[in-house]
Amino acid sequence: MSRAVELAPNEDQGVVFGALDVPANASLEQITTYSAQVNKIIAASQHDLPRGTQVFVRGQVQTMNASFSGLLVGLLGAIVLVYLLMVVNFQSWLDPFIIITALPAALAGIVWMLFLTHTTVSVPALTGAIMCMGVATANSVLIVSFARARMMAGDDAFSAASAAGVALSWCVGRDLGSARARTCRCS
Repeated sequence: MSRAVELAPNEDQGVVFGALDVPANASLEQITTYSAQVNKIIAASQHDLPRGTQVFVRGQVQTMNASFSGLLVGLLGAIVLVYLLMVVNFQSWLDPFIIITALPAALAGIVWMLFLTHTTVSVPALTGAIMCMGVATANSVLIVSFARARMMAGDDAFSAASAAGVALSWCVGRDLGSARARTCRCS
């Protein structure tokens, strides 16, 4: 561990302060773990610091946090934009809301699989989560469209939703990985 002290004037109070840099090398997978441990240590020792002293974590942790924040903001923005686009497409506020309600279940599945596979939250994992949300939304659109068509044909809501779920699972199971799964017309 090296001790590099940097003296610079504090613009707020006109006082000189010191900076202590503690370099550490970690692999990209370990940065999240180490960052959490360092933040716990900082939080625990916050009350022992002299008045006016602040602790900042810099380096790759800042870049990682900025990337995660950007991806999460992008994910939330995408959900809102997709919802508004579906409102225009379906000409209804209710059908897109029903479609969007599938997203928490997809997110729970993502978190569950990350836990089961011991995968850390990383940029590739968040990118995969965004793709999974897109697939969940597309499947929800198919189910709602099919159920709406069955209800217009005279079925009650429960039987229309059941038929839509069965039809989608049959289509996806039959044409898994092909473009026909998206345009399957099952009755």
